[in-house]
Amino acid sequence: MENKNQENLDQPVTLRHFQEFTGLTQKNFKEFTGLTQKNFKEFTEVNEKRFKEFTDKAFKIFATKQDLRETEERIIEKTSIQRNEVLSSNDEVAKKLDTVRTEQKSQYACDKRQDDKLEELDERVVRVEIKTGIAIAGS
Repeated sequence: MENKNQENLDQPVTLRHFQEFTGLTQKNFKEFTGLTQKNFKEFTEVNEKRFKEFTDKAFKIFATKQDLRETEERIIEKTSIQRNEVLSSNDEVAKKLDTVRTEQKSQYACDKRQDDKLEELDERVVRVEIKTGIAIAGS
């Protein structure tokens, strides 16, 4: 497209120049489109293969929603079993504590009776000593 118009950009474009330009543009566009379609097809084929490989690996590595649900159910089941075991254990401890407290109360009552009896006996011994005239030093 070498002519006077290229030399002087202020000159108007002729119909012939416009047709030459659009012809080149259409030719270039057709070539580009052909390459693009070929490249796109190759690109999709390669990426479909890569995606298939990725998904095969991903399903082995990553958890699916179903996997997560099953895991959640197992955790809930195990937690429930452990909770029941803990509650049973607490019941046993509570029963033992109740038994110990009952035994302590009984022991305290027994000790109290024995202490009262000893005091009574001490008082009787002192009275006998006083009546008999036998006073033990330090009593």
